[in-house]
Order: sequence, then C-alpha cells, then structure tokens
Amino acid sequence: MLKWCVLGATLIASPAFGQVYKCKDGSGKQVFSDMPCGAGAQTVNVKPPRGETPDGWRDDAWERQLNDLKQRERAEAASEQRSRKLRDADREREALAAERKSRRCNELKAERDAAEAVMRNGATQWQYEDARARGSAVQKQIAREC
Repeated sequence: MLKWCVLGATLIASPAFGQVYKCKDGSGKQVFSDMPCGAGAQTVNVKPPRGETPDGWRDDAWERQLNDLKQRERAEAASEQRSRKLRDADREREALAAERKSRRCNELKAERDAAEAVMRNGATQWQYEDARARGSAVQKQIAREC
C-alpha cells in the first residue's frame, strides 16, 4: 500500500507539460499554441525547463525557449521573404530582357523588309545592290539575335 501511495504522489507532483503546436493563421503568419490550430498544425519539440515554478508550469527557461523558437521562425520568414523578392526581381529582369529582344527583332525585321521593298520597287543598280547587302547583313543579325 505504501508503494502505491509513493507512486501516486510522484505522479501528482511531476509537472505535466503539454505540446506546443506551430501553424499559420489566416494571414499566413506563424502562430504557436498549446492546442492544435488546424489541419496543418505541426508539433514543436519543446524541452521542459529545468527549474519549475511552484505551480509547475511556465518559467523563465520555458519562456526563453519559446521566444527563441519564435525568433527562429521570424528569421526564417524574413529569409523566405528576401528569397521571394529576389525571385520576383529575377523574373522582372528576364521579362524586360525578353521585351527588349522582341523589340530589337521587330526593328531588324522592319529594316529587312524595307531593304526588300527597295529591291522590289525598281531601284537603280546601285540602290538595289546597297539594299541587297543591307538586307543580307540584317538577315544574318536576325539569325544570330532572334
């Protein structure tokens, strides 16, 4: 009987630490809670503090651990935001480069078409040879750049 009393007293005296859950709220921010906060809630491993308060719950060590965890999450979120901004800037730069290339190709094609028009419209021998040379050079540029 004494053995059961000692076991019961030990179980009652030991602090009970709950789980800490990490999930995102409606605006996408990280939230930590002692209760699951949705289907995407992840369990976070939080070690119990070494020095408990008289009520056996949160003390400075636990608060520091939770604050450290939140700080890491904020740092990860900031890093992800920087990465997202860099990816967006890369996409914008690529779109501008594609637009410049398209504009340059259109200019070259217009120049080639103008040279062909000169050749078709009964130009003098000198104008014809000049337009043919210019059209050939532009066609090579189109092949290289477009």
